[in-house]
Amino acid sequence: GGLLALGSRRGVASSLSATRVQELRDELSDQCGLAEAAGMLGTGRGQVRALVTEGLLTLASDRGTKPNFKQSDIQKLFELLHQRHRSRKAGLAQHHDAQPLPRACQHQGVSLAAAVASVIGGKVPVVGVDDGATGLSQFLVLSSDVAALRSREAGLSNEAVAAQLAIHPEAVRDLRRLGFLVPMRGPVDPESVQTFRRTFVAGTELALQLRTSPRAVYHNLGAWGLEPTVAPPSCRAVFFDRDRATAFLGALGIH
Repeated sequence: GGLLALGSRRGVASSLSATRVQELRDELSDQCGLAEAAGMLGTGRGQVRALVTEGLLTLASDRGTKPNFKQSDIQKLFELLHQRHRSRKAGLAQHHDAQPLPRACQHQGVSLAAAVASVIGGKVPVVGVDDGATGLSQFLVLSSDVAALRSREAGLSNEAVAAQLAIHPEAVRDLRRLGFLVPMRGPVDPESVQTFRRTFVAGTELALQLRTSPRAVYHNLGAWGLEPTVAPPSCRAVFFDRDRATAFLGALGIH
């Protein structure tokens, strides 16, 4: 809202009490822009907007294209998340697989705003608080708890798929372009990822099995007659047909 008293007009004298003037000063000092809010939360600007859409943050004002937020509202959000910490004495030792909330969401392809709402709603517990971190990254959750939220999500992000397949996100884009993962745009269908994992095996996985490098796997298996299904330059990652690779290595006495 504006700073003029209700019913006043520009150019017309209007008196404000000292108390009201101080209130206005306090309101202005509490406000911050989108970039500052993102900095406080340790997120991107798009994720701040998603928190607003989820109803977790409210706009102090939205003049044109410059939304303003209340820093006190962000602090209240942190307080709500702190209240969901099961035991402040638990520490990190009891939860070796605990991750900062934003990182767990990225790895699992879950919306950060949806995950924050689930934490506040008691569906995802905060298992630890990292006092050395800032923003939403100070709240630690179990990756498995965040993964359980995926059933409510439309699909997986490229980054989440990359983490599951242990490849670069650019390789995920290549696989989508080639039709191995669907759809080509938007969130990735989780079932297509599982189907791909059952059907193909990464060169990196075979390299671990053969105790050699992925480059050596690519060249040696090709020389032995087992060509990859996917490889550069069409895709920056190398994948072989899983059944053929298993049978081929079995024939060589490698299990």
